[in-house]
Amino acid sequence: FQQCWALRNFRGPLAFPIVGNCYDPKAIIFLRFLTSLRSRYGRVFTFFNFTKSFLVVCEPGLIRQILSDSKTFYKGSDYTAKFGRFFGEGLVTSNGEKHKKDRSMLMKFFARPNVLKYAQSINDVTIAAVKEFLPTVNGDVQINVEEMYATMTLRNFMRFCCSMDFSDNQTFERKLCHMISQGSNSVGRIITFNLPLNPLIPHVARADKVVKTLVEVFTPIVGARRSLVASGTAPSDPLTQMVSHGLSDREIFEHLQTLVCAGHDTTAYFLSYMTYMLAMNPDKQEKLHRCLQDIGGTTDYFVEPDALAKCQYLQYVMMETLRLFAVIPAVSRVASKDVEFKDFNVTIPQGTNILIPFFVVNRDPELWENPVQFCPERFEGRGIDFTSAKDGFFPFSYGSRTCIGNMFAHVEAEIVISHLLLRYRFAADPAFKPIVTAGISLTTANGMRVIVQPR
Repeated sequence: FQQCWALRNFRGPLAFPIVGNCYDPKAIIFLRFLTSLRSRYGRVFTFFNFTKSFLVVCEPGLIRQILSDSKTFYKGSDYTAKFGRFFGEGLVTSNGEKHKKDRSMLMKFFARPNVLKYAQSINDVTIAAVKEFLPTVNGDVQINVEEMYATMTLRNFMRFCCSMDFSDNQTFERKLCHMISQGSNSVGRIITFNLPLNPLIPHVARADKVVKTLVEVFTPIVGARRSLVASGTAPSDPLTQMVSHGLSDREIFEHLQTLVCAGHDTTAYFLSYMTYMLAMNPDKQEKLHRCLQDIGGTTDYFVEPDALAKCQYLQYVMMETLRLFAVIPAVSRVASKDVEFKDFNVTIPQGTNILIPFFVVNRDPELWENPVQFCPERFEGRGIDFTSAKDGFFPFSYGSRTCIGNMFAHVEAEIVISHLLLRYRFAADPAFKPIVTAGISLTTANGMRVIVQPR
């Protein structure tokens, strides 16, 4: 009742004690439910997730101001208590000076000049994975590309972050990819359904198991790196940076768990959705293929990322994929004080939990013409890029909490998809439809199957 009273000036569906708005069976499909509420109540409305209230904000101007003021609107218990149970105080969960200090420590590695140093490695990993997963494509071959992309992106990010990978043990590597994906989904469900952190709950137990496994994996890696740092022979990468800055093993584990899980899982799903949309839209796929050929792409060597940037249609395809499938579907914040937004005639009370559903904003029919249609051409002349929030496009969040790995993901995705399109054609599998689920990432419950054909 106190929460209802605090949010009395905002519209929203009727909420009941204990269950909030979750008495409605449509709430199970969370993002679709929020989309329906947006249509009914406008761009700012209330949603009660069982006993926890949220003010859902879908207005782009408000989102920009909220996300750009991390002092007034901080990350609350969804991150510090629930996400933090599994990832400690990594870059996603930390607040204030700790976040600022840690981000500053690692930021130079994620700047474009440093990322481009890994272009050859990304190409090598991609070519090796193509031979591994698609060794004999002489006709139509059905494949779950999600598994292939998860392997690629884990190898790429481990090389980038720790100067090593697990490719010498492919069975363990694929098991680890699966565990990370399942763990990410479980943490997302814990947050989405406001579940208590009881280890008897399957989602909690599954996420705890992933953390335990990751600590076991990283313990010898961190130990070996400390020895290399002491001898002055350590490679220059984020892991060496953390050791050199005197971080404890626990702090390093928390950063590595956050970076590796976020740095490979999200890009794998991004590539999966992009492949699926190209398979479903063969005319767009062929247009992109012609663009790649025009800039000199071949299957024998990699095209420099700077050359790929000249293929504007590739950029449009990636942006349109991120619009339709916001890999991070939503973020939340908490208001530290009463804040008045005069331009929008909105005052957000102190202590309000704010939910920003990028997935809903990206499909708002008042912002995007034919919002559910895959149309990369919509970005022509809009001046929108991967770090812009113009017109409500927030592919990597916004402000000081913008995803630190957005440039790495951008470069990696364009290299990977270019290699594949120069070799193969993707076709839709008529018997397959992805079951999209919303956790921390926008994942699928049944993989991502397409038909691969040689060019």
